[in-house]
Amino acid sequence: MNVYSADQFKRRLYRPDLVREKLAGDPNGLVKAAAAKLDLNNMLASGQAPKVRLATALARVEDQGRGVGQVEWRVNGVVFGVSKPDASVHVQSLRKSLSLASGENRIEVVALTSRAMSRLCLQE
Repeated sequence: MNVYSADQFKRRLYRPDLVREKLAGDPNGLVKAAAAKLDLNNMLASGQAPKVRLATALARVEDQGRGVGQVEWRVNGVVFGVSKPDASVHVQSLRKSLSLASGENRIEVVALTSRAMSRLCLQE
């Protein structure tokens, strides 16, 4: 049995325009025409999508005058890791290996100033 991700078919099947058309009663026949062209067997015949994994992310961090306290790496809104840059280096490149979920992922890199880090430590 082959298992397919819904993400593989999203580009072809995600049609909010047709949902609006159907809710309006399909007055222009667009839903009917799209359904006549839809061939799931043909889509499945294309096979499973290749797996893609991002092995390493690279971020360039530049001190803007307040120092760099730490850098947070986030994947889909969840902190995946924290880097502590060299405070004596004004501009530096940081690398982080990330493990991604299947489908689309959102990667964020958030840098905190040294001053913000001091306040966080005082509040804990």
